[in-house]
Amino acid sequence: MNRNVRALANRSYLLVWIGSLLSNVGNWMENVGQGWVVASQTHSPFLVELLSFANFIPVIFLAMLAGIMADRFNRKYVLLGAQVAMCLFATTLAILAHLGKATPKVVIAITFLEGAAWAINAPSWQAVIPHLVPRKDLESAIALNSIQYNLARLVGPAIAGIVVSAYGFAYAFDLNAVSFVAVILAIVSVNFGNKPPKSEEVGTRAQFKHAAHWVWKHKGARRVVISLALFAFLSAPLQGLMPFFASDILNIGAKGLGNLLACLGAGAITGAFLLGNLPVYYPRHHLIPLSMTVLGVFELLYSQSTSILLSYSVIYVTGIFWLWILVSCNTAMQLLVPDAIRGRTMSILLLANVGVLPFGHIAAGFMAKYISPQLTMIITSGLLILVGLVTLFNRIPEIDGYEAKGHPVKFHRFFSEVIMASSHRAEALALDRTKEK
Repeated sequence: MNRNVRALANRSYLLVWIGSLLSNVGNWMENVGQGWVVASQTHSPFLVELLSFANFIPVIFLAMLAGIMADRFNRKYVLLGAQVAMCLFATTLAILAHLGKATPKVVIAITFLEGAAWAINAPSWQAVIPHLVPRKDLESAIALNSIQYNLARLVGPAIAGIVVSAYGFAYAFDLNAVSFVAVILAIVSVNFGNKPPKSEEVGTRAQFKHAAHWVWKHKGARRVVISLALFAFLSAPLQGLMPFFASDILNIGAKGLGNLLACLGAGAITGAFLLGNLPVYYPRHHLIPLSMTVLGVFELLYSQSTSILLSYSVIYVTGIFWLWILVSCNTAMQLLVPDAIRGRTMSILLLANVGVLPFGHIAAGFMAKYISPQLTMIITSGLLILVGLVTLFNRIPEIDGYEAKGHPVKFHRFFSEVIMASSHRAEALALDRTKEK
């Protein structure tokens, strides 16, 4: 069995996974409808990026509080409250759409509210995963979370493209509102374990500062957070400007936008299964910067494409490396962090990823407005390649829990040592032989 699907053997995790899948299909349908409303009615790349900005900016203000809530309160009730709030906001948007009042301003405002509820939800969601599966299946559970998210990204936008084109965006909003029932029922039916113990620190700032201090002092955790933050900022235009590319550059309409998002999701699903087939010795401190470099190259190619087929193909491959970066960073942090500060630490990782996205989107929006979307993508993808190469030559073994060896890599051995991780393969073979003896 592919090691990335083993977690489904755990009944509690399976129920939550199915509920999340159905809910995320609805979320992606709404995402397509929201993007199409703003792009088609305004033809403004800035407002398209502002929509993404509104979705992610609440994380900046709420991640610290959400992380503390995940460590101090019953995570089940935190999750239920956040999911019910998102359901109510989605229902409100659907009703307004049928009444003809879902203007771009209204869509952006409700997107902001949904983003706030999601920001409260995310750290608790991350923190309960290790309690649903054994430690040996943790990487599998994290990869499967990405698979269900991207399977939803594959199915949801494709359905939404058809629904929006045939019936209008209001019906995509309807389906999203209904989809929340699945994940709410899953949360109600699953036992997430006992309430986490309260932290010894009294003040809110002191509790968050304790986790932040741990992250900063741990070289592996610090590199994961910095790498993910740079990746989030520089890759934001790929998805944020996608509605504009679909409507004004590729001229493929709402259905084409759904197909682009579906290709990204299909690539990510492929990436999850390919990740499960990588050698177990292959280190994350190699895989993360290598994936960033290759992803930047394909983003650069996408930015210059005027061919629909080429754009679909490039986005598909991009999804593979996108998944590898996110899963590798998430898994590394989950394995490194003590459970007592898991919620707060995962909220820091959330800040590094989702919290940075709004700044990437708003920066890309301004750049696209004044220098064109294509040139914006050239600049950001070029910087992503540079960051990937710099971190590839300056790797941090502590990401995988190894001690730093301090041996510089010779350029002529770059492929063998960095790309193929030959020294780690040799160590793994030596360990296997020792066990045999």
